[in-house]
Amino acid sequence: MEYVPPTNPAHQALYETLTERRALEKLREIFSPFRLPIDLTIKTVGCDGVANAYYQRPEVRICYEYLDEIRQSIPKETTEAGIAPADAILGQCFYVVAHEMGHAVFDLYDVPLFGRPEDAADQFAAYMMLQFGKAEARRLIGGAAYSYKNFVQDPKFVVPLQAFSSAHGAPPQRFYNLRVFVKSCG
Repeated sequence: MEYVPPTNPAHQALYETLTERRALEKLREIFSPFRLPIDLTIKTVGCDGVANAYYQRPEVRICYEYLDEIRQSIPKETTEAGIAPADAILGQCFYVVAHEMGHAVFDLYDVPLFGRPEDAADQFAAYMMLQFGKAEARRLIGGAAYSYKNFVQDPKFVVPLQAFSSAHGAPPQRFYNLRVFVKSCG
């Protein structure tokens, strides 16, 4: 794991929060049962204004821009659906890291996928969240689904045409797939 100091001063507070709360150390602990054939580095980095997270052997990179985007999109108070601000930020952050770890696990173990790799990584992430027990899983998965709320609640929500040419599922599809996992929590 590696916290790469941000070059953008706007991300300094985020960097300090991550290091103080030992975010990457906690992620390392969660994913430690996977005995990967090579060392995999999880790192936070600046991505020159691009909000993203990705796996590229031998690293999972989480951009400060992406984490900042998550932070800015959380609800100010608990929603009617019961999503607390902490659930939204923790759920989405864990979801994106687990998604990228899914890509790493599939790649490094040479797991054959019978479908789209992005869907498989989404399902891996949701499955990992289910391992925390029903109550915690419900909060984390609900928090992850919250990030897609605009696409579902506002049918006139406009996205760039590029959003439909991604290897990822459309945001409403990802939202409803996460909701299936929430329902499995009881």
